[in-house]
Amino acid sequence: MPNNPDPFQSGGDSLPGFKFTTVGDKLTGQIIEARQVPDRDLDGSVRKWNDGTDRQVWVFDVDTDNDGEADHSLWVRGNMFSAIREALKEAAVATVGAVIQVEHHALGTPPPKGFSPPKLFTAKAKAGPPLKPKADAFTGGDEEPF
Repeated sequence: MPNNPDPFQSGGDSLPGFKFTTVGDKLTGQIIEARQVPDRDLDGSVRKWNDGTDRQVWVFDVDTDNDGEADHSLWVRGNMFSAIREALKEAAVATVGAVIQVEHHALGTPPPKGFSPPKLFTAKAKAGPPLKPKADAFTGGDEEPF
């Protein structure tokens, strides 16, 4: 469930997740929204920490076609999280509004037999253009209310 309680403002749940299927796959776009949601196992159950609390995962809604509206969700986990965090720090920009480029650049050391090797990521970030105001549920966001 998104942290934003306004169902007219949160659109990320229906966005397709960006898939990094092969080494060299790259996503470039502006982060429109960032939120945490419960992380899930492959069977759909919520992953838990040892103390019983839900594990969370960051989800970024990203505008990859420069129209000011998010068109993909990026599920930020593992070393992708570290790569993006370092890129944002280096660029000295806030997460929401930043333009990021995330690339699946290699595969890590394979874990025990039967598991896939981890995907390794690099990231770059820079300040993005001003975000388009979110659409108001009734006016569409293009009109002044008064």
